[in-house]
Amino acid sequence: ESTNDATLTRINRCHTYADSVSAIEKTHAYGIQTGIHLIIGLPGENDAMIIKHAKEISQLPIHTLKLHQLQIIKGTPLEQMYLQQPELFQSYTVHDYLTLMTKFIAHLHPNIIIERFLSESPPHMIIHPHWGGIKNFEFVNQLKKLLIQQNITQGNMLSL
Repeated sequence: ESTNDATLTRINRCHTYADSVSAIEKTHAYGIQTGIHLIIGLPGENDAMIIKHAKEISQLPIHTLKLHQLQIIKGTPLEQMYLQQPELFQSYTVHDYLTLMTKFIAHLHPNIIIERFLSESPPHMIIHPHWGGIKNFEFVNQLKKLLIQQNITQGNMLSL
């Protein structure tokens, strides 16, 4: 979910980023195509850290990436953290997330296939954010337009 060890500890993942890198490299060594998953907006993370995720994972032998925005779901430990420490959480609107994803894509290796950008939890279960049920394909259409307008391609800001 993150390349940041402090975040992994905060969300109780019980492993480090180095553990993930080791597993990815071992899997790759067996010729198995590998994908990873990142949640954007985890507590304590900011835009600069999220762009750093793109740079970090671009160095890994991965094939696919699934992204999605953080959704705080009713009745979870994350909801309690959000209620007790809201300052830890970035509050992204759809527009903010679109803008961040253009920057993320610009720093992501062009050979990595992005499989999705959004999660779609049932609206009645979501505490935050409320995006009106936007679907991944709708988001992707808006993102494509923004990338074209800004002349951004995947990896065009990445130093290899």
